[in-house]
Formats: sequence, C-alpha cells, structure tokens
Amino acid sequence: MPRKNVRPYTLYPHIYVYLYGELVLKNVMISYIYLRKNVVFIWKELF
Repeated sequence: MPRKNVRPYTLYPHIYVYLYGELVLKNVMISYIYLRKNVVFIWKELF
C-alpha cells in the first residue's frame, strides 16, 4: 500500500531535475557560443 503513494513523489523530482538540467544546459551552450563570438571579435580588434 505505501509504495503506490510513494512512487509519484519519487517520480516528480526526477522530472523537475531533468527539465531544470535541460534549461541549464541550453543557457550554458548559448552563453558559451556568445562568449566565444565576443572573444574572437575582441581578439581580432587587438591584433
């Protein structure tokens, strides 16, 4: 009996962690690409 009540509560955090992780990954990728473009632009201006 308790397992049926516990299972949804253990499932929800995994879904939230997965969604949060996906958002963080997207933000990191976008910021990394943006930084890379800026670094290349600054590098070209310096030399």
